[in-house]
Amino acid sequence: MDRLSSTTYKLLHLDTNREFERSISNLLPWRAVSNKKAKNAHYVDNTSAPFTVNEIIAVRDEPGGWFFIAKVSAVTASNIVVQYFGTRSANLNLASFYPGWHLSTQNHIQLALTAPEHHIRYTGILELSAINSLLVARKLAFTSAHRLTSKSRRLLMPVRDELFIFE
Repeated sequence: MDRLSSTTYKLLHLDTNREFERSISNLLPWRAVSNKKAKNAHYVDNTSAPFTVNEIIAVRDEPGGWFFIAKVSAVTASNIVVQYFGTRSANLNLASFYPGWHLSTQNHIQLALTAPEHHIRYTGILELSAINSLLVARKLAFTSAHRLTSKSRRLLMPVRDELFIFE
């Protein structure tokens, strides 16, 4: 952080944010580790792997907002297109998720396995450049009863109160 004299330095440990004063005799050269092991590297395992069509993710429309469960329907060089799924249950253990549908002239969302007559998919386009601040979880899965698997629920448990519930 700072050079205090010709032989002493002020250091910041990036993992713990602790500050230290050390003489040059107590410093060793920095030995970089692989990206996956380095907590402070810019590699983020959750967003660095390419998105795939039909992957189930949890994502926000805006940073700090409610999150939605969505299925990736298309991937381009700069965007991913998702179809939103919804639930009416606030209990993540009991929530069943169904695709969202709406009329092209209205914003009222209906949840159903198949499209109601004259309805289109409830979709969104997410820019990959902003995905780090929008993505909540990846590689989620549903059971045959349209509920999240136990592994998926465990991933989302810390933010379960931030799930958007459809009225």
